[in-house]
Amino acid sequence: MFILVLLGVLSLAGVVASIAAFRTDGYGRVPTRTGYDTRAPAP
Repeated sequence: MFILVLLGVLSLAGVVASIAAFRTDGYGRVPTRTGYDTRAPAP
């Protein structure tokens, strides 16, 4: 049962990561309403 929960969490994290990567501007930065997310490294 624990394995199924672990797989579910990993797949959910993968979906979130893919969405986050899709939303970047191509340089690894995420555009926000206030500009760019400063947590992301500059290219």
